[in-house]
Amino acid sequence: MKNISRKNKSYSENTHFYGRIWSIVSVVMMMVFPIVAGIVFDAWPTASAVGIGIMGILIYWAAGAVEFISYTPLLGATSIYLGFVTGNLSNLKVPCALSCIDAENAKSNTDEGDIIATVSTAVSSIVTILVIIIGVILIAATPLADLLAKPAAQKAADYLLPALFGALAVVYVSRNPKIAFPPVILMVALCIAIPKIESIISILVPFVAIFTVGVARIMYKKGWLGKNEPEKTAIDVETNNVALDTEDTDKFIDELDNK
Repeated sequence: MKNISRKNKSYSENTHFYGRIWSIVSVVMMMVFPIVAGIVFDAWPTASAVGIGIMGILIYWAAGAVEFISYTPLLGATSIYLGFVTGNLSNLKVPCALSCIDAENAKSNTDEGDIIATVSTAVSSIVTILVIIIGVILIAATPLADLLAKPAAQKAADYLLPALFGALAVVYVSRNPKIAFPPVILMVALCIAIPKIESIISILVPFVAIFTVGVARIMYKKGWLGKNEPEKTAIDVETNNVALDTEDTDKFIDELDNK
């Protein structure tokens, strides 16, 4: 057991060590391109333009923090590092990882779930890169760009993400619909009452999660979710076997007496 724990600790330490390094490298690479472009073309934005741009993306800073808090328990550290470095976490990485975990009947926040999430995130990243390469080639060599620019194609693209998460939600909702309905009703009511809330929907994820946990606990206390039967121990099983053997012996003696 000591060797296993050491291996797990070493794996965890290596995950955070290399994850931090590549996260820093990715941030530096993102910053290098605009700096190099500014030097080469001698085109620098004004301070006011930079300030306006920063104000425009402040909401995404909060969304990024919420995603980190919400997704880390689901995917594990390794998958989170990989997902944040490669990007497209909410749209692709998380649905892909959760689907693979569910397909293998594994659980999140376990060693098995962490490995499955890491592999699925890595594969989805590779597939994404390949799809982008193919897309660039098609746009450059075919009239695909004109087709995608049409209003009908853009309208269809707006439904891709809801359809993806809708199909994924069916799997989890079907497991326990009673727990799924309260947060759905809450979010639908909020979106109807405050239509502009859709722009900050990702920030509400942790609050809805807390609400769901609270409602689920109340429903469990009320007995609406049913109560799990206690697991039988070895002593209980042995006691039941002895009781069955005694009943069989009594029946056998009664049959002999009747004869």
